[in-house]
Amino acid sequence: MSTDAPVDWTALAPQLVDAARRDRAWYLTVARELVAPGDRLAGDVGCGSAGMALAIARVMTCGRIVAVDAHPAVLDAAREHIRAEWSDPRVRVEPLRADIPAETDALRETLGAPADLVWASAAVHHVGDQQAAVTALTGLLAPGGRLALAEGGLPEHHLPWDVGLGEPVWRSGCTPPRTAGSPRCGQSFPTAGGCPTDGSRRYAAPACHR
Repeated sequence: MSTDAPVDWTALAPQLVDAARRDRAWYLTVARELVAPGDRLAGDVGCGSAGMALAIARVMTCGRIVAVDAHPAVLDAAREHIRAEWSDPRVRVEPLRADIPAETDALRETLGAPADLVWASAAVHHVGDQQAAVTALTGLLAPGGRLALAEGGLPEHHLPWDVGLGEPVWRSGCTPPRTAGSPRCGQSFPTAGGCPTDGSRRYAAPACHR
């Protein structure tokens, strides 16, 4: 079960296809690092519009990739994207609707054998029990297989310089402003981003408003 706020995946699906086409070079760069010469079976879990599934297909010499997503509209978009972008019969890219970890058995059955590679990008954080999802994905692998997870993170935050840990440097934890009218991070706070070297006390500037 997801812990996220509801997402309108039907409305979002076309944007996922546009993003996959725009990021094709990035997907290929990552796929070249992940795919080994002998790989013949891979899964793209939480595939979105199948950008990585297609990149893996372009790198593999032969075999199958199963592109998995739980949302019908997203999977329909992936199916159309695959149909438009892929025709090499040596590597098959097969869409599958399944919700991981609840429907891991359906993915295992479709794979038909332990996988050489399982990729999951921006997917595990949608699952309530994230450890169960990672365990389920690991269970799909052949001996020596690889599980590759890609997730985002929170903005960096740094301790004040004078808490007694490490070198006396302090950096602002502000994230870049998200709106055109927002002040630049640190713009109003001349002491942000540095620390004194004369022994005086200086504290972190307040966070930027976005």
